[in-house]
Amino acid sequence: MDSKISQLPEAEIKNNLEALLYFFNEPTTFKKLSALLEIPIEKVSELTDVLKGEYEGRGLKIITSNNDAQLIATISQDDLVEKLDSSALDLKLTPAVVETLAVVLYLEKADESTIDSIRGVRSSRTLRKLTRRGYLDIDDSKNYHLSTEALRQLGVSNRDDLELADTLKMQLQGLISSNE
Repeated sequence: MDSKISQLPEAEIKNNLEALLYFFNEPTTFKKLSALLEIPIEKVSELTDVLKGEYEGRGLKIITSNNDAQLIATISQDDLVEKLDSSALDLKLTPAVVETLAVVLYLEKADESTIDSIRGVRSSRTLRKLTRRGYLDIDDSKNYHLSTEALRQLGVSNRDDLELADTLKMQLQGLISSNE
């Protein structure tokens, strides 16, 4: 692995690792990080441990398992967590929220990569927000589908009560097929 990245000073590689963990915003395998940084997996693990130490006692922390790492926020104040939880109940219909709900609604169920492919952007934050707020459920196959709360908010008792535009549904399925 002798590339331009692997020849960078260790501090710069560590900064790049930190940026990747922030960017992915989900558990990311050491193997993937190793490939992106063009350094050995052992070095990724070592630098992750260094970053973990640097975040000790701060508002962010790195959690790891045997083969992946994630950068997360740590909130120790119960009143702040309560404020966040109550503000999380306010669902703002941003374009990302509307697009994500529309994809799941029309496809009936969709995994994250399908939603990402259709929207053209990463949807992990929006999916997490919608799941946390109770608008989407996720099954054992990692497929998202509308929750009963979402149906209640739409004023219907089940999904069959929604009138779906078959042409739009076919267009979305065609888009998925062309992206695979």
